Amino acid sequence: GILKAKCELFDFMDEKDVAVLNGDNDMLATLDGKLSQKVRWFGVENKRDVYADNIEAVGLEHTRCTIHTPEGSMDVVIPMPGAHMVLNALSAVTVGLEMDFTLDEIKGGIENFVPTKDRMTIMRLENGLTLLNDVYNSNPVSAKASLDILKDVEGRSVAFLGFMGELGEFAPQMHREVGAYAAEKGIDLLICIGNHSDQMAAGAKDAGMQEVYRFDTQEEFWENGLDLLKKGDTILLKASRSMGFEKTVEKLQGVK
Repeated sequence: GILKAKCELFDFMDEKDVAVLNGDNDMLATLDGKLSQKVRWFGVENKRDVYADNIEAVGLEHTRCTIHTPEGSMDVVIPMPGAHMVLNALSAVTVGLEMDFTLDEIKGGIENFVPTKDRMTIMRLENGLTLLNDVYNSNPVSAKASLDILKDVEGRSVAFLGFMGELGEFAPQMHREVGAYAAEKGIDLLICIGNHSDQMAAGAKDAGMQEVYRFDTQEEFWENGLDLLKKGDTILLKASRSMGFEKTVEKLQGVK
């Protein structure tokens, strides 16, 4: 349904316009050869117009990769964690080339990027907790990508995950899958909040995770769950915008 709606954009584009598409997306890949507009593809697996390799994490805050383009290659350091951020950078590179920016200008833009508030912001608190503040929004794909970052932290990893909206009839299954994914990635502690948190918790437990807790509301967690956290924990906080998880971010900043 999302693919169909987004494809309506092409009906309002001239044939001289450019479509910049993620070739790693199996649904977008089905558009190959079907559009009248000029198409530029980017990806990691799909090595066509603009692609990346040599991807590696640089601590918790950065991601290094080599980006290849028709104009040449460049090594860049993206000031954000997560391999999924490479795809975002590749889309920007592709657009930049279409706008006649040089590779040096594009590299400078990437390496000086500042994320918007609550999008994987790293917060090292005085109380010994480290927060991966990604509360702006959530869906199954982005939740799994954030868990990929959390799994590599030093010390104990804690996932504080909430309701993911707009999933329709697939909501129970997808919450369960995210819980199972947290277990498979070796996350130490999972805290589930809100609608379908029972499914998320069940998915984690069925996949072998031991430390799993669920609460109906953030307020219930504040009252009964704060003692689950320990100094030195790295905590991912992620949920749909409607959950307002920034309130828990503020609460954790005041934990002694």
